[in-house]
Amino acid sequence: MKRTQSGSLLIVAVVAAAVATMLALSLASLLRASAKTSDEGRYRRETRQACRNAVMLFAAEHLMADTNGWDATTEDWGEPWERRAEEWVLRVSGDGWQTPAAATVGVRDETARISVGANGQTLLAALLHVAAGLPDDAAFELASKISSKGPYACLSHLASVSELSQNEFGAIAPHITLFNAERVNLNTASERVLEAVFHAAGTQDIGATRTLLEHIRAFRRAGNAFTSASPASVARSLGGLPADEMLILANSQNWLTVESDLFSGVAEATPARHWESGRAPGRATFTFDRHSGRFLRWVEE
Repeated sequence: MKRTQSGSLLIVAVVAAAVATMLALSLASLLRASAKTSDEGRYRRETRQACRNAVMLFAAEHLMADTNGWDATTEDWGEPWERRAEEWVLRVSGDGWQTPAAATVGVRDETARISVGANGQTLLAALLHVAAGLPDDAAFELASKISSKGPYACLSHLASVSELSQNEFGAIAPHITLFNAERVNLNTASERVLEAVFHAAGTQDIGATRTLLEHIRAFRRAGNAFTSASPASVARSLGGLPADEMLILANSQNWLTVESDLFSGVAEATPARHWESGRAPGRATFTFDRHSGRFLRWVEE
């Protein structure tokens, strides 16, 4: 009987020891996982704030403190931006940092594009006419439908829920913004966007429109920028204009600006202590309103 009891006690002891060992291992694993989760959470919080700081610093250096009153692609804020300090490596670019660095593009000027919101419906209809070749009536009807179904989370969302054909979407996609930019930047807008602005203003003189666009193209390619969107100022910058081109500018001036109110891009932040190890940076896609000083979009990756 005693031997049986001793054997039973031994088995119980072995089982208890095994259970204790398993519990200890599980607890150790749990603690390691908890510590890792805590570290990841702390890392995300730190890099999130650093990304926001990167955008604000970029804006303070290149936009908010812009004392000459205008913005142009020739200014250095249109280039990718990087700052390295003892604690952080901060970057702001258009689509994220690329390798080689020469492939990295600057932030996206949303004011250079036509809004798909209600405020841009007239310009959107004009863009559908000049870029996609739709008749004016059909273009306005389609623009109304697109505006009424917004807001859109992204361009692919617009393509999936609007009545745009694939060809129509492809024609206007490079020239539109999902944000309510009420005016178009004369310094940064594409010629197609400017053509749409001139068409929306009621311009029927195709020859005068093309000539005006040629003057603007030559002026900007020479590294120049307009400092005011008023017809008189634009004409002086271009060395004088004939009456038909002045009329186009006069009819379009309420849709033109020389400032960039909204810009989009990707902010990245990496603690310097993790830079050499190659740890993934904090990263966020954003759209920033320079005048209100707030983010209209902030999506962390």
